[in-house]
Amino acid sequence: MVDMLRVYPIFIQFGVGAVLCAIGVYCGYSSGYIVRGSKSSRWLMTVVIGGYLGLLAYTLLFTFVLPQMGGAAS
Repeated sequence: MVDMLRVYPIFIQFGVGAVLCAIGVYCGYSSGYIVRGSKSSRWLMTVVIGGYLGLLAYTLLFTFVLPQMGGAAS
């Protein structure tokens, strides 16, 4: 069973952060700051989405996987 006190902060941080990021990207598209089809805009979206997923994977790794791999404390 997963301790929910570990899950809630991740859910809040990455869930609410994704919503706020989506609002920001929408505002960027609607204002014309991010141009659809532009090579630099595609790169910007790749960096934003890749960074989000990379940080999420890093957080999940250190929260759930690596603590289980440690040896017994002596």
